[in-house]
Amino acid sequence: MFRVRQLLSSLNYVELVKSGTIPDLTLQLPSSALAVKKYPPWVHLNKQTGYPIFGLFMEYVLRKFISSFIPASDNDSVNLLNTLNPEIVTAFQSYHNIGKTWNQCLPEAYFLASLSLGCPRKLELEEKYRTSLYPFIGSICSDLKTQWPKDLLPSVKYNVELASQGDLLIEGHPDIWSDHVILDIKTTANFAKMSEESFLPRSIALAVPPQLTGRAKR
Repeated sequence: MFRVRQLLSSLNYVELVKSGTIPDLTLQLPSSALAVKKYPPWVHLNKQTGYPIFGLFMEYVLRKFISSFIPASDNDSVNLLNTLNPEIVTAFQSYHNIGKTWNQCLPEAYFLASLSLGCPRKLELEEKYRTSLYPFIGSICSDLKTQWPKDLLPSVKYNVELASQGDLLIEGHPDIWSDHVILDIKTTANFAKMSEESFLPRSIALAVPPQLTGRAKR
């Protein structure tokens, strides 16, 4: 059994494209994806935890948005509610409250992201920082609802293991999975620089069609 990440060091995106093994997905990137952007200034305040927390925070926010119009199954509910810490339970239940929109759940999403990454204390996202994110996240949500609904239907799943079937066994855990597409959420200032390494894991999934194992990712 191989994890997808174990295979990446042995694969070369350019050579795989030249040989016709995989399509060159970089050619399909919109101009907006190629533009160099900046992280919100507060992400740089703690270089050790700021970037990974921001990445997982964005995943929680976008999952919340997608779940507002597409049914979802989330294995986090098993992992995070298996605790006696009332603060964690309250945050998770508030995050999943169907009456709350993505922009109302930013504090809970940030707390859950810091918790998932093992931060020893509750981290809070100040109001001024939350407000500055509204236009940025709002534009992403708009693109998601315009481009992806038909592909994500009838439902999506989060935090699941996918495993190939047959002689070559490969496991991976995409951020968002549906019957038709696999999505990974990436946060970076320059996606052009990391596009090839980002597309390789999903290309492996295309080459060896995976099956849902039903296990929560570790």
